[in-house]
Amino acid sequence: MALEQLVTRLYAQSSSAAGAPLPVLIVTGFLGAGKTSLVRHILTSTSTDSSADAPSFAIVANDLARLNVDGDVIQPEDGRELAPREGGDAQNKSELVVPFCGGCVCCTLRPDLLAAVCGIVLDNRHDYIIVEPTGIADAVEVAMAFEVDLALLEDKSQVPSPGESQRRSLRDFAYVDAVAAVVDASDDAVVDALDAEPGNFSGPLGRMGGLVREQVAGATTVILNKTDAASDANLARLRTAVKRLSPIASLVETQFSRAPVEDVLYTAYKGGFDFERDFTRAQLHARAERGDDATAPNVHISEAEMYNVTSAVVHAPVPLDAAMVRRHVTADDLKAHGILRAKGVIWLDVGQQGATDDDEKRACKRARRSARRNLFSLAGGVVTLEEVGTKTSTDGDIPSQSSIALIGMPLGPRAEEHVASLFAQCKIVM
Repeated sequence: MALEQLVTRLYAQSSSAAGAPLPVLIVTGFLGAGKTSLVRHILTSTSTDSSADAPSFAIVANDLARLNVDGDVIQPEDGRELAPREGGDAQNKSELVVPFCGGCVCCTLRPDLLAAVCGIVLDNRHDYIIVEPTGIADAVEVAMAFEVDLALLEDKSQVPSPGESQRRSLRDFAYVDAVAAVVDASDDAVVDALDAEPGNFSGPLGRMGGLVREQVAGATTVILNKTDAASDANLARLRTAVKRLSPIASLVETQFSRAPVEDVLYTAYKGGFDFERDFTRAQLHARAERGDDATAPNVHISEAEMYNVTSAVVHAPVPLDAAMVRRHVTADDLKAHGILRAKGVIWLDVGQQGATDDDEKRACKRARRSARRNLFSLAGGVVTLEEVGTKTSTDGDIPSQSSIALIGMPLGPRAEEHVASLFAQCKIVM
């Protein structure tokens, strides 16, 4: 359904049986910080609450590359729906994931974000919305979408009289409750960027360092993640930097993004997100980064264009040998080809994972083909493999190939071809 039609339906609903506006959490953070891990943690933590008050979530997951890995990872294994439904039954409170890829919801995909939120509100099945934009998104720009005057988007052909149209913003139906910025405390480049003064782009991230600071400056909660792999000195630098960039933000330190849910959800009672306060602070910081006068008009362009970020999607065969993936697909090799971030769901052979000698491996190869989904990730200069769910698939249930998203500033000229050849070396020959 077109955005204009969705807005018109919202007006019709608001004049009849409108409920309270839905709270929204925006999860921001640089590439590989742990945003998706935080979303998964929230879903897992709240799903253990069997009471009628346990919230039901709608997730808007956004990937820069033309592959929505985050939506795939968050999606329940039982195949529940991935799009808003009309005529929703309020008693059916299953989780919903709305994926977007090939752009950013803070700029190029903002109309899609507006349509998704309108659809979720009209769906009337969910209690809370979580928006996870890309790792190069400006969270405050995402928050601005909820200030849009809906009268400008309304389908005028469906409105009998101009006098019936009200000037209302999206926040009358869904409001920003909190902005949580996830920071990789183990990434020296990120630490150097946050510890630097506005406008200082001398660190390893270059101008992207300014974006990292802007993400924290607009946050109401800052999560220092991967603290187990961070030095005490870097943690001290980060604590000081966070207080300088966002004095009002609460600070949480975690491993695997396992923040207390009460620190990131339903935060209005302890201040939460205040658009005028937080937008003004973030905009002043952004202009300090770019050397603009504080009174100059703000012109937003795509972050991908601003920072020369490029992305691609490569395909890998299935199933793969986990040991060979670890041996051949290394962080140093990927970074040498300009790859800053890589992420994708690959299928690893279950038998190979458990085999201990050549005879056992040969027996596994003769057995029925079976594999399990794993999240392949390059983040902060570290390659990891993590099982996604517990389901083991055999033969017909396994797709013909896996897909991996690559992001660079920019990617090297042969990055796609090189990564595809690395994964091809890891295929198990049946």
